[in-house]
Order: sequence, then C-alpha cells, then structure tokens
Amino acid sequence: MESGVSLIPRPAVASGYYSHRHPEAFLVDWRRFYREADARTVAVRQQFPHEANILYGTHPTQILDVYYPTGAGSGRPVLIFVHGGGFREGHPAHYGFLARPFLERSVIFISAGYRLIPECYFPESTEDVAEAIAWAYYNIGQRGGDPNRMFLAGHSAGARLGACVAYSAGWQRPLALPAGVIKGAVLISGRYDLSALEDAPVRDQSTRAELSPIGAIERAPSRSILAFGPTEKNRVDQPIGLQAKQALVFAEAIRSAGGSAAVLPLEGLDHQQTAEALGDAESPLYQAVIKGFARRDINMPRTMVLSSVVSAAIAVIVMLLMQRVLTPQRVAAQSSDLQEVRASAFTLVGPDGTTIGRWQYVAPAADGSRGGGVLNVYNNDGKQRVKLNPNGIVAVYDLDGTTPHFLAGYISPPVPGPTGNPPVNGLQLDSRATIDYILGAP
Repeated sequence: MESGVSLIPRPAVASGYYSHRHPEAFLVDWRRFYREADARTVAVRQQFPHEANILYGTHPTQILDVYYPTGAGSGRPVLIFVHGGGFREGHPAHYGFLARPFLERSVIFISAGYRLIPECYFPESTEDVAEAIAWAYYNIGQRGGDPNRMFLAGHSAGARLGACVAYSAGWQRPLALPAGVIKGAVLISGRYDLSALEDAPVRDQSTRAELSPIGAIERAPSRSILAFGPTEKNRVDQPIGLQAKQALVFAEAIRSAGGSAAVLPLEGLDHQQTAEALGDAESPLYQAVIKGFARRDINMPRTMVLSSVVSAAIAVIVMLLMQRVLTPQRVAAQSSDLQEVRASAFTLVGPDGTTIGRWQYVAPAADGSRGGGVLNVYNNDGKQRVKLNPNGIVAVYDLDGTTPHFLAGYISPPVPGPTGNPPVNGLQLDSRATIDYILGAP
C-alpha cells in the first residue's frame, strides 16, 4: 500500500514549535529535549539500518521512520510509536532514539507522524494513525517484520490517538485489516477524557466529551499498559496528577468494557521523562513492554532467559517468606496489574505486623453531604502519611513526609453491597502495596 506520491516530507524543525516559541508556558525544557533527542537519534541512525521519511499518505507530515535490527532476520515483532506534542508539534525524526533498546532485542521500531493543527484537528488525526498501521501491515513483511505481531505505543497526544485506534472497531475494515491487527497497546501520559478540558484540540469544543476515547471503547487488544508519572506536569497551568487520574479512570473503563489493562506509575518522572522511559532499557516501562513481547513474541538470548528465571524465582521466594511471616494477614494485591479491593473496611499492616492504617467506608448522610471512603495511614511518629486530593488520587509519602510514593490511586464510586449491607467503595491499589505494605482484612 505504498502511496508513491511525489511529495516532499516536512522536515523536523523544532524552532517553529509552540513549546519552542513559548517556553514560559511549560515546566519541561522542550528546546533542550528536541536538541538532545535529535542528537541521540543521529547516533542510532549511524549504528542501525533505517528508512526515513517514508510517505504513507498524501500529506507531507504523514511519514514514517523505520528502524531495523542489525543482521538478517524475518518474522520480527514491530512496535509503532506515535509522538506527542499537543497535536500542534512534533515529528517522527525526534524520537528515533527510543528505538535503540528495541533494536537490540530484534524488534523493528516505527516512528509515525501525523497531520497537526491547524491543518488537522483531533480526532481526524486518528485516521492518520490507522493509515500508518495499514502501511506497516502491508509493507513490513518484506522488510523482515511480522505483520501479525504489531504493537502500538504513544506518548501524550500520541497516547490519545493510540487509545482511539487500539480500543475502537470499524476502522480496520475499510483498510482491509484484521480486527486484531494491533496485539498490544502502550499508552504513556495520555489524557483520555476531554470533557473537562477547556482547550481540547477539536474543531468544536462542544463535542469534546463525545470525542473522548474513554467513552468509545469497543474492543481491547490482549495486552495493554497505561503508564504515567504520578506527579508529572507539563504545562504551568496544569494540575499535578492529571495524567495519573486519567490513566486510572481509563483503565477502569477498559475493565468495565471487558478488557484488561496494566497500570504502571513511573515515579519521579516528568512529562518528558515518561516518553524517554520507553527507550530506556533499565526503566520499568521498557521492561514491562519487553515482558509483553516475550510472551512468545521475542526470542530472548539464553543468558537473558536464565536471568529472568532467576529473578522470578527470587521474587517468588521473597513473597513466600513475607506471607509466612504475616500468615494471619490476607494479601489483597499481588499481581502486576492495578487491583481493586472492595470492602467496608480493611487495615494496612506493615512488614512487622503492626497496623499502620485503616480504610473505612462512610455511609452518606441524609442530605448526601458525606459518604465515600476514608483512608488514614500514619508513620510511627504519628505524622499523616497519606493525602487524598479532591480528584480521588491517593499520594503516599515517604517517611520524610515530602517525597511522593505512589501506592494507591483511584477511589471508585460506591457499588451495592450484599443484601442488607451498605454500599461499599473500592480502593484500587498498585502492586507495590505488597512490597511496602501488606493489606489485610480486619
């Protein structure tokens, strides 16, 4: 499905970007990011085979950069990355540096561009991502990839576009693509509910709620990762925790629609760094993505397989020891996915077996002024350790009382309890609840 159109692809010139002209509006130094990203991409291109500025459509920004592992090969898995930039800036060339660790694991990496404001608005740009996927499906086989093992990743605006494609049905048929062409989705620092955004990148602000990915989930790939920085903030005028709340609520919507999603907080990372984490071989995000591929999708070197087996064995031994020491306690969160605990009350118990906190459901008053969950956790010195902000994000602080540590995130609405009992709230917990604290039912 190569277009063969005689167009000149638009070059990657960051000096004209909004973030470059208005650095005062951002906490992240995007000028520096683009400068360093371009240099890192040049280094990747000097080491690995690649094709740049492949046109998949009829617009100069509808382009792809494809990076290949060294050496001959076939049937390789493919990761398609969609960049961010507020729908008004960005270019696939800036993000080639993310390819390095994937190329080293024999994964083909595609960096995809799309039309930008003012030439195109969301969700029209979703069509571009679909076209890019179609190009990959019909052309990657002859380039050593497997069109039946394609994964989609996106950051910020790219995460929203990825969500629209990965969780919707109907766009595949006009492109003659199989319904499950995307095997997994990796969405990083995205915003999936536009209803509360006053500056949504749509032509008509009155349509932003109906255009939100969170309200249009029709299907889900078999593997999904929603990553975010718990305290990340891009623009000066944005609240802290926005991406965290959006990811947690979107994950709940995916589960309500019958899908599954692993939620991955990237502690201490800002909006730029969550994107960079995808291309960092040591980051939890990269490791999570590789584990998803490794389920029959990547043939890891023998040494890496043995290392993974040893690490898994150690983790199992540690967990068994913890459970043996705390036999009376019932562990409520053990998987890598965000788990939801529904109970009228439970206690948080420290590794030494002492109670350090308690969750208690509070029934609504007659006038509806009260109700919901109350979570109180204290340090040994009696200082409050947990703060619950109005949007339902629970930030757990380290012993110094200042360093954020993400333990629990989303307080779900009350649901009917068993017959004769009051409704109960759900507290969704990160898997690290089993590492730092053990959750026990009273």
